Amino acid sequence: MQKKFRIKMFQVLLDELRVLDFKRNIRNANSKLSLILLSIKLYFLTVKRCLWNKRLRLWWYRLWIRKDEFHKSLDMDIEAMLVMNKKEREAYIKDLIKRRDIAHRRENKKAAKNR
Repeated sequence: MQKKFRIKMFQVLLDELRVLDFKRNIRNANSKLSLILLSIKLYFLTVKRCLWNKRLRLWWYRLWIRKDEFHKSLDMDIEAMLVMNKKEREAYIKDLIKRRDIAHRRENKKAAKNR
């Protein structure tokens, strides 16, 4: 899990670096206007992460615990974690572990019934 988290976090950071590299290239051409447009894009990206990834999607995933322990709702959402503070991240990880554990127990019960 840690390795997946690090790889995903690295990919997100690479995307951010590409945006910054893009920012450097734009600075050479239409300096002020380009920086304003880029800052607006980054602002909307942050707002999207706060509203969609951190709020709506996580709320939807918490509505019910899936029967399949490998459901995508039980994967760690790195983009949502980027906009969380430390306290929110800890609460998110605890909740994710709890939901994974419940799904795992359900999967084991289902396998025991099928034997």
